[in-house]
Amino acid sequence: MSYTRKVTYYTSSGGSSCEQQFSTVTHQSSFSSSGWVQVPQRQQQTVVQQIVQPTSATEAILSKGCETNQSSSSSPTPFDEAVLDEHNRLRAKHSASPLALDPAISRYAQEWANNIASRNVMQHRSNNRYGENIYACFGKTGVTGAEVVQSWYSEIKDYRFGESNPRNFGQVGHFTQVVWKNSKHLGVGIAKNGNNIYVVCNYDPPGNFGGQYPANVTRS
Repeated sequence: MSYTRKVTYYTSSGGSSCEQQFSTVTHQSSFSSSGWVQVPQRQQQTVVQQIVQPTSATEAILSKGCETNQSSSSSPTPFDEAVLDEHNRLRAKHSASPLALDPAISRYAQEWANNIASRNVMQHRSNNRYGENIYACFGKTGVTGAEVVQSWYSEIKDYRFGESNPRNFGQVGHFTQVVWKNSKHLGVGIAKNGNNIYVVCNYDPPGNFGGQYPANVTRS
């Protein structure tokens, strides 16, 4: 049994046994036509908090600590591949081409996952060249790649297809980046500090550009 609560605010917070995810932030703050004021890049952040029962460690593909370093090899980890596979499974539902893992983007994502895990904070990277989704869970021993991506994709229930600029961007920004058609490459980073787990995904080209939603986020 779980209880879900969504709230938009501008600082991070945490707590035991909760999941948080920060929305992808638009690279063009062109929401004024839909009632949004223009804001600096990465000023607005949205958090989803969910009280959950911790998953069994045997169900999770995660044993990295903070301990934050990914393997020195450029080969993708099973967790990276699970995140990629779930992205592509869901993207196919919306006629979006598969993403490909990019080692350089994964290193970039891993650097930021290490950074925020070492500080135990939820924060977007400033001046980011890529699209970005961030997920964190607290008080859990592990998380699966599918679980992470599904948490973002679940925002589909609040998305209104066809809008040029979603008026409820703070509730749907993860979902739109996951299925954004023009994004082609994916980087995955994951780090753990105690029982706090942080996952960063970066996307190239970035998604969530104002005015481009109808072409990039389709119902099927």
